[in-house]
Amino acid sequence: MKKVFLSLWLLLAIIFLFAGCAGRGTDNQQTERERIIVIDDSGASTIDLELFKKIINQNSAEGLGEKEKTGLVYLAGEEKMLRDFFAKMAEKYREKPFGYLATAESGHVAAVKILLEKYELADQAGMDLPTGEFADKKIKEFFDKQTVAGEASGEAALVAGLEMIEFNIKDIEQFTFSTARPDLRQSYNLLAQVARNHLRELWKSLPEKEGELKYKPKYISEEQFKSIVDSATEDIPSFRLNLD
Repeated sequence: MKKVFLSLWLLLAIIFLFAGCAGRGTDNQQTERERIIVIDDSGASTIDLELFKKIINQNSAEGLGEKEKTGLVYLAGEEKMLRDFFAKMAEKYREKPFGYLATAESGHVAAVKILLEKYELADQAGMDLPTGEFADKKIKEFFDKQTVAGEASGEAALVAGLEMIEFNIKDIEQFTFSTARPDLRQSYNLLAQVARNHLRELWKSLPEKEGELKYKPKYISEEQFKSIVDSATEDIPSFRLNLD
């Protein structure tokens, strides 16, 4: 009964935040719903951290299971991995889209830190470790492998980045389905949305190859990959309760 009450309370709080001015108009009329993801002229998707924290902290931190803790800590490490990778590629190639993706991923790391702090897991995630260092061995190995591949050329870096975003989308979906907590599910949905946007940006930046396949996905199905890159940028997230 307590969990049902908390979920209903959070739903009402989110409805209150988003209700009343759904239409677009002047800047003063822009809704909090519209502001939670900000897409700049470069195409990078960043998160309104103040609004994110306000919504995430609407419900209790009690009752987080061990699998949910493991999932949150692991996904936090992946967000750091993406930030560190794009930062290294931006330093090496100094060209789009690496620089603005690194900046955007820094915002995603900050959002995940809000969740870690809420559940008192910040010390386990290693978010303040130096660039290229991670608390999770699997993430470290994947980062090193993709970094070596990306250092071969700018095009190779785009491919390595696409693979990493794919990997991230797959894991976010897995951990989303493994929890019923409203704040985690909606946070993961938000991260998945910005990850899909960044997949689109990397895909658009990858040059065409005459008579050859431009890119073959490795971690999600070809059907899912095509549905993402062939669709429009997602600028207004579905940041609401959906526990089905």
